[in-house]
Amino acid sequence: MWILPELWDTVKNSCENKKISHFFEEYTSNLLLRNWEIPYQINRQVSSYRLRAKFSDDFPLQRKRISLNTDQMNDLKQQVQNKLLLHYGSEEPPSLAALVTMVLYLFCKEQNIILHNELFFSDEYFSSRYVLSEQSVLEKMNEMFGKLGRLPTAREYAEAGGEGSLSYLKTIFGSFSNAKAEYVLRIQDKSNQFLE
Repeated sequence: MWILPELWDTVKNSCENKKISHFFEEYTSNLLLRNWEIPYQINRQVSSYRLRAKFSDDFPLQRKRISLNTDQMNDLKQQVQNKLLLHYGSEEPPSLAALVTMVLYLFCKEQNIILHNELFFSDEYFSSRYVLSEQSVLEKMNEMFGKLGRLPTAREYAEAGGEGSLSYLKTIFGSFSNAKAEYVLRIQDKSNQFLE
């Protein structure tokens, strides 16, 4: 599986001569018996190919091997799915790599071990750097409005390239028409606030 090398090495060095697989199984057994908070959104997704490349550059991962107890991981997966639904509204099941990373990170947090790559686990940092938002689409529309002196057509928007592709826009707003209508509403709201 692919994992942050610093996280892996830090935990491995803390295992006190145990194999990381044995340590992982013991620690996970302990987690399953107690209440704990999910430390970050482990199911997060980078929203574009360009941002995926940036994320990979910022946080290079290495392939590591670990033996896992299948029944234990299924129990952990169920607990994590419940926590993800409760805290993030996510129904997406977590991947095995995401579960392993989360467990290793929880261990570091409990031991007060600060990682150099701590930002990897920050939901706020992740969403601000690697996830396009509704706002990014509206900013692109605004930039094009400034250049064209009018709202762009769907073709002009698509040909402009850059962040917030036409397919991404449709995922967020449902259609290009809906995105334009939202842009106009926000411009009107800003105008009204200015007039008040």
